[in-house]
Amino acid sequence: MRRKAYATAKEIGLDRQDRISLSNMILCYDHDSWRHISDTQLARVLDAMEGFALVTYLLNHDDHGRVNVA
Repeated sequence: MRRKAYATAKEIGLDRQDRISLSNMILCYDHDSWRHISDTQLARVLDAMEGFALVTYLLNHDDHGRVNVA
């Protein structure tokens, strides 16, 4: 799961500091590396990133899969 979380973060354009800031906010837990959070906590962060990616995709595409340019 850690590989998937790192890959998802990279896919949506998060650098290391962005990843740490995001997970600190989601977990309400101050840490300086993803190595210091449990698999359960990382799963919550991954869910949030995947949700963000899905919402972003849906907002940028219309009902026929075309990209909105507005």
